[in-house]
Amino acid sequence: LSLRDGIKDNVRKIIQVLISDLNNQDRLRNSGVIPHLLTLLVDENRDAELKGLALDAITMMCINNSSSQAAVTDGDDPTGLDLVIKLIIDPEVSPFVQTRAVRTLGGLCWNNKMVQNLILEKDNIVPFLVSLIDTYDDALKRIALTTVAAAVDDNAPSQRVVQKCGGDHKLVNNLKREQEPDLMVAAASAALCALVKGNVPAQETCAKAVPSLVFLLERSVKQKSGSFVQEHLASALLELSRNNKSASAMLHRLHAVHTLVTVLQAPESSGTLLYSAVAIVWELSKNDKKRIDLVQNKDLAASLQELSSSPDPLTRDAANKLLQRLAP
Repeated sequence: LSLRDGIKDNVRKIIQVLISDLNNQDRLRNSGVIPHLLTLLVDENRDAELKGLALDAITMMCINNSSSQAAVTDGDDPTGLDLVIKLIIDPEVSPFVQTRAVRTLGGLCWNNKMVQNLILEKDNIVPFLVSLIDTYDDALKRIALTTVAAAVDDNAPSQRVVQKCGGDHKLVNNLKREQEPDLMVAAASAALCALVKGNVPAQETCAKAVPSLVFLLERSVKQKSGSFVQEHLASALLELSRNNKSASAMLHRLHAVHTLVTVLQAPESSGTLLYSAVAIVWELSKNDKKRIDLVQNKDLAASLQELSSSPDPLTRDAANKLLQRLAP
């Protein structure tokens, strides 16, 4: 990478090595590749394609890898984190590079509370990310939603910042646009799920998204859109329904149990999706057990009975507990 000739091809080779096996992250990091990649972000004369490639490589190096994340965010000023943020907020940067920089920021803070907190200290970068949710550039908007999810997941201070700049309302409005592509729906659902997790004020505000989430989940099951989108929709519904009587009442009015039974019966439903569906019914039963009758709802009873012997321990335990709770 220190050689000028063929540098793009060399970055592409790094990306291919990571695509073939993410276990190569540590070997590449230990070889000292990250500082070289970061230098490609500094030079103002470098073309957009090279910067985009360097950002893609950095992102892949940092996926669920705290050591690589630290290698980018630690060090002297400007740190790699500073360089990435500059590419996000600089109005002269091309949309191509900005989109990849936003994705890299998401990779840096994913499952990393220290980096989440570092981002909070930077100049209004979280509100800027929230503002990108309204962009007309679909690629940038989807990546911004994913990065907001990474920035606020299990982080109360970040959640409060997103709410303060109206991020909760933006997410609800995005989910109300029910004709969005599946990937956009999944990204918006993931961001909403991360925002409301353990966050009662956001649960109340975002409960307005429940009708859209139920509609989108039901449509996705009918169209067999795949578990990826459905998992995010169900996870958002689950976090909204936790100890939330207003959301539970809305789910009852929408006959959401019928939709959840459809999910439980679908042969293509993943283990994660099945667990979320059972867990939502559990939350509904906590708030009003009498409204879920296994005698009348034979399809639910049959689905839970089948899942009570599921090979997945989480789903199996959840189904058994729910069967005991709803027993006549």
